[in-house]
Amino acid sequence: MDDCVVLQTALFKLINWCERVGLSLNLDKCKTMTLFRTRKSIIHDYQVYNQTLSQVYQVDDLGFGLIGTIVVFNNHIEYVTCKALRTLGFIRRNASDFDQLLGF
Repeated sequence: MDDCVVLQTALFKLINWCERVGLSLNLDKCKTMTLFRTRKSIIHDYQVYNQTLSQVYQVDDLGFGLIGTIVVFNNHIEYVTCKALRTLGFIRRNASDFDQLLGF
């Protein structure tokens, strides 16, 4: 539990810094997620502006899904594949009028 207190103190320092530089936190987007190596996890309620942050068990960030302690790349791979196929379709549609490739 000492680590939870240290983390809450660091969170208070982050909030104070945000206030000093004129940034505000969107509490609807602030969540907590516990990552652990053992079967027994430590669940602690963290506070921001006297409001308890909600606990989540899965989060998607930068296209990577994080579930518990497992990083899941499926969503990211699907996103990159779809983007590549859209680009290929664009090239095929726009290059269909080319009769021959010109080389220099």
